[in-house]
Amino acid sequence: MLQAQSPRRRLVLGSPRSSSLALRAFRALDRLGPTGRQHRAASPMSRRHGTALLIGLATLVAYPVALRLPIETFGNLSTQDLWHVYLGGTIAAVGIPLAVGVCLRGVSSKTLARVNRFARPIFFASAAFFAIFVVWLAVLKLYSFHMYADLANNLEILWREVHGLGLTSPMFAERHGGLHWFGGHFAPIAFALAHLVFRWLPAPETLIVVQALALLSAGFPVMLYARERIDRDVGYWLGTAFFMYPTIQFVGLYDFGYLQLSIPFLCWAFYSWARRRVLLFYAFVLLALLCREEVGFVVFALGLYIALVEKRGRVGATTAVLGLGYSLTVIQVLMPWFRDRGELFYLQHYDAFGTTPVAIVTNVLTNPSSVARRLIEPTRIGNAVMFLLPLQFTSLASPALLAVTLPNVAAAFLTGAVSVYSFFLYYLSPSIPLIFFSSVEGLRKLARRVVPEIIGPWIGLGALVTTMMFGPSPVSLAFWNDGYKLGEFHATNFHRTHYAVTDHARSALRLARLVPRDVVVSAEQPFLPHLFDRSRLYVFPRLSPDVDYVLIDRKHPLKSGFGETYLDFRRRPEYYYAMIESAPQQWILIHEEDGVRLFKRRRGV
Repeated sequence: MLQAQSPRRRLVLGSPRSSSLALRAFRALDRLGPTGRQHRAASPMSRRHGTALLIGLATLVAYPVALRLPIETFGNLSTQDLWHVYLGGTIAAVGIPLAVGVCLRGVSSKTLARVNRFARPIFFASAAFFAIFVVWLAVLKLYSFHMYADLANNLEILWREVHGLGLTSPMFAERHGGLHWFGGHFAPIAFALAHLVFRWLPAPETLIVVQALALLSAGFPVMLYARERIDRDVGYWLGTAFFMYPTIQFVGLYDFGYLQLSIPFLCWAFYSWARRRVLLFYAFVLLALLCREEVGFVVFALGLYIALVEKRGRVGATTAVLGLGYSLTVIQVLMPWFRDRGELFYLQHYDAFGTTPVAIVTNVLTNPSSVARRLIEPTRIGNAVMFLLPLQFTSLASPALLAVTLPNVAAAFLTGAVSVYSFFLYYLSPSIPLIFFSSVEGLRKLARRVVPEIIGPWIGLGALVTTMMFGPSPVSLAFWNDGYKLGEFHATNFHRTHYAVTDHARSALRLARLVPRDVVVSAEQPFLPHLFDRSRLYVFPRLSPDVDYVLIDRKHPLKSGFGETYLDFRRRPEYYYAMIESAPQQWILIHEEDGVRLFKRRRGV
């Protein structure tokens, strides 16, 4: 059992012996001079400054070289430019902080104290920056018509629940195998959100703000844990790294989802356990379980960690049984009860291993070679690196705690869908808290060799450079440089023009507001979040017999259907537009503005 270094509080947590790339690097650099808390002032020509200069120059040379290397393309990244961006960005995100960290080893303790004096204000400034830019850009994204069916689906089920129709989704009924949303995802936390918040503020902006505040709150237990385990200022720097973490920023900007809410609940649960507040720990664990069905597997792994590593058998066993029992009961018993037909829709992502949960697990366990071939694909390795890079791979120094993420990580990285294991999206939300807490334990080991006054600025600068290279915020290259692409999918466009509310977007909003409240409407995906309170929603080009209105946008660049038409509508939109526009005997064009067309069905025909 380890005790906190801070004399103000006592925090205990077990941690195995291990090493990381960062620890080895600093151990090598440690030979260049003393490592105690007392640093003598060093001249500009000192060996440490010379080493830092060499690392900085090497980074400056390697970065442009990486952007021009001839790289054979792989998998889902079909252009060399993307590989150049990721290789060059990774070199910069490792090299620049390492050079500065080495440089700081050659300065006096007084200078280090001056640097760390800014840790606290930087933490609160980064928290405010995160909350403001996420809400601001997400709202602009909504009104520039770049939010789609995922947000609309969550708005739809909350609106229907508030109006006595239950958590039902006609829009996703075909995919979920039934009208009730629990047939596809089990998230009882939606009941609380519907009746405590959405009933009084029924708007898309409500969900945007709720999600931003939830993510904002998650940074504080990370900060507190690091502060108590290592050093006060290191806690502030690591909290800053949380708000700079690219995936956290992506999650805040990508629509809304209940799985994302597991991030703050698991953060507070882990911190509560570290403080030995057992009842509070279980309260947050239960809230995390209510976010979605797969969270229980991470809770199960956390219970094993508490039992086997921390030697707290009763709490660990109870947590493990609770997590595993909850997820298995929900997936095998409750969710099928809500479905009228079929298996879980996302099992299709594992079709290489089987079509049922039992078959998939059996084939994964009995075919290690197939699993290995899938896991070593470059796009999977690249995304795994992007989850660890912002914290300079220090999470690897606490493998036992990082292993708590394995159920979630394995489920994500074994799928055939790159979107599921992408660091742009939210599917690994339950793993993010453990990546940060294992980083704290890794940094704590590093603090035995390098003083915390250096570790904090190093990790903070690493997070800043990473978010500049790979993040979506206004401090990132992707926000300002239209030619700096992080991906090819529409959800990976983060240039500032993506958030511009154009005259065309205003026209689209005006026509969306013309659709009556008590009708059934089929609309293209960008319209759907603005139509959530209609009687029923369908994704165009679905034209069920009960559809009263159809809303299309000929000028919007994204053409995305749903289900069987998901890609086909993108390939041949004119074919589907003709189903409406070439049938005047069935559909009346009642409004048109700048390529946006609103049709009404002729009843009685």
